[in-house]
Amino acid sequence: MKEEILDLYHRLQRRFRWIRGVDLLFELSFILSLPIGALLLFNRLFYEWGWVEAELSSWAVVFMAGGLFFSLLLSLVITFSQRISRAEIAFLVDRVVGGEERFLSAVEMAQTGGEGVFHSLLFADASRLSITPRKIIHWPRMGYRWGTGLSLGVAILLNAYPPEKTPPPVALFSVSSQRGPAPLPIECISHHQGVVEKVEWSFGDGEKKSGIKVAHQYDRPGVYRLRLTVSGPGGKSINEKKIDVLPARNPFSQFEIEPNKGRAPLSITTKNLSRNGHEYQWDFRDGSCSKEKNPTHLYSQPGSYKITLITTNEWGKHESEETVLVLGPDAPLSDFRAFPRSGEAPLLVSFENLSTGNIESSEWDFGDLFAVGKEGSNERNPEHLFRFPGTYTINLISHGPGETDVEIKKAYIQVGNSSGGGGGSGTIPQPNAKQGETTAKKSGGEEGGLFGNRSQP
Repeated sequence: MKEEILDLYHRLQRRFRWIRGVDLLFELSFILSLPIGALLLFNRLFYEWGWVEAELSSWAVVFMAGGLFFSLLLSLVITFSQRISRAEIAFLVDRVVGGEERFLSAVEMAQTGGEGVFHSLLFADASRLSITPRKIIHWPRMGYRWGTGLSLGVAILLNAYPPEKTPPPVALFSVSSQRGPAPLPIECISHHQGVVEKVEWSFGDGEKKSGIKVAHQYDRPGVYRLRLTVSGPGGKSINEKKIDVLPARNPFSQFEIEPNKGRAPLSITTKNLSRNGHEYQWDFRDGSCSKEKNPTHLYSQPGSYKITLITTNEWGKHESEETVLVLGPDAPLSDFRAFPRSGEAPLLVSFENLSTGNIESSEWDFGDLFAVGKEGSNERNPEHLFRFPGTYTINLISHGPGETDVEIKKAYIQVGNSSGGGGGSGTIPQPNAKQGETTAKKSGGEEGGLFGNRSQP
């Protein structure tokens, strides 16, 4: 009988420790989870109202799991570091049996090795009164610990339904010239993407300006770092380009070709933009040369020709080159147009493929750095949704049997900010021809096309 009493006591002791540990875990988790849940909830509200920049929804489950883990760890340490007295367990037994103190006396006698008729009767009476640990030591009531479940629910909901965050903008820009003799005037145009409130320029010579389109002049030779900084609600982005300003007397060769590609026979015109030149030497790379300032030339055979221009004065000479692509009658020649080309975000744009020649497949790149899952397309006449404001450069690659042609139209799609404020709204200026802007050419496939007889955009 003595062994039965001690066995019952140990079972009661284990249940008491286990239940007290669980009860302590609930208390600690309530104490920690309630402020964490409140913090997450108020952070979301303040973020939606624009009072704070940081948003913690993505860390909600991590914060809550960390609080629960710390509660579990602390409750285990406290539970197993504290000693459980026999009086505590005996009190629970006495409360069930109506205030008797036989169980405590029986345990003490059993541990001291007591024997005899009196001891046996006391053991039997205590064992009868105790019955089972489950009926003596009950699970604690939940009480205010509903707060733990409520806080967990808040964290899960905040994590499952994050706010629509504005992504950081992307700084992109074009500059009319990156190299030339002093004084060097330049024109800068921002082609940023994303929601932008400020557009700021730093020219590397101490001058700063703001605005989508700015002009500047470098008066002294040197190497300067031109920097564009765009900022908005999602953050800021920086982009840089090097400007090389040469001595004022040095010759500088530069020119443009129109058109820069087409089918043979192809007649081209040149526009000489050179500075400080006294003599000019053109080489059209088909056996023909010229010393005119702005010559014209006819290519009769297909091929890729690198035209060179050497500009000379008494201080030296400088050479530049541009490529003209002359295609055969069946070679792929890429071209396209789009509608609409401007509007407020989100803007759905339809593209019409005007390419000619023997084309097996087409490959589009919409230049959309914020595209999700559809950065490009292989359809002939695709559509694309531009979700954020910005200037977008469109590329079309046409693949034929052994030949490929690329058409690039820079700053072709202009998407404004629907809110109507800040540097990201409104129409962004188009770059000039030198910066690569092209227009779609009319072709025999234009009639009855995707846009019917609508005039060329």
